Amino acid sequence: MIEAITRIENRIQQIRALIEPEIPSSEKITRWNANSGLSSPYNMSKEEFGTQLQNQLIQNNDGIQPLRKSLPPDVSAKMEISPQVLSTSSDAEPTKLAPVTMPLATRVRQDVSATAIPLDPDEAARRERYLPIIREAAAQTGLPEVLIGAVIQAESSYKPGTVSSAGAKGLMQLMPENEEQFGVRNVFDPRENILAGSKHLREYVDRFGTLEKALAAFNAGPSRVVRYGGIPPFRETQNYVRRITGMLRQAGAIQDAG
Repeated sequence: MIEAITRIENRIQQIRALIEPEIPSSEKITRWNANSGLSSPYNMSKEEFGTQLQNQLIQNNDGIQPLRKSLPPDVSAKMEISPQVLSTSSDAEPTKLAPVTMPLATRVRQDVSATAIPLDPDEAARRERYLPIIREAAAQTGLPEVLIGAVIQAESSYKPGTVSSAGAKGLMQLMPENEEQFGVRNVFDPRENILAGSKHLREYVDRFGTLEKALAAFNAGPSRVVRYGGIPPFRETQNYVRRITGMLRQAGAIQDAG
């Protein structure tokens, strides 16, 4: 995912700037209210501020743990978020979501197998090892198994040891903040990686409502999809979306909305 770490670092700096201890100017308070959607931290107790900031981060659900750890200890202590909110442990009983329905743009059929995507013999042999996990992830998240398979192929070509230059790891190229969010203990474990990556993708499908936007968010980050109102104008992201939708078309899994 493009510049995910930079994106989080920038957000950390924004929060630090807004909660620095000196009395702010009226301009800084105005900027806080406009940018964060929260009341000024200087007009409330630390307890009230911690509660508001916790609620805002949960709603955004984008890098919660790295942001919380960056805050001063007295503020962070007010933001102790329940593990049930932040992660889905593999020890817990998995919650199965309803099959996803994408009402706009491209729709993906639920009845098409991941094996319908044409691959060369080596890639197909690697895929075969992970089909049971892909089907488990599809059952848990409600995503079509062919979509999960296409994302794995685009991200890692079914090579579980893949590491990107940005630090994304494993079959679905999880970033460190994703590992923490979904309680991943071993990012190179195929089952942990696929289940977490599929849950992460489902979040974006629910948030953005279309396949193309969800894929763009998975690659470039949700803030960029929001900023540009759709697929960002980055060659890597545009090629990523085209590649996955192309694989789905080859598999006969695409239904274009009329």
